[in-house]
Amino acid sequence: MADGVLRTAFIDTVTGRIILDKALLDPKWKHLHDGYLMEELQHFRQLHNRGWLGRILSAAEHDLVESEVVRRLLKSGLAIFN
Repeated sequence: MADGVLRTAFIDTVTGRIILDKALLDPKWKHLHDGYLMEELQHFRQLHNRGWLGRILSAAEHDLVESEVVRRLLKSGLAIFN
């Protein structure tokens, strides 16, 4: 973690394993844990539904799944804070 920025979370598209930054357990960041987990579970569902688990995504595929989740979360009422 540099300058207080978390690596946050990601999904290994080859294994399907969701990895959360252990710093999310720090009381300073714990309030973010559920949101990061929810996002990665959404990605798991996307990858599973498309049959994309078990391989590395292209840049275009990665951008597609990211933008879909952002749209879905914003539509559900998620507020973005900078």
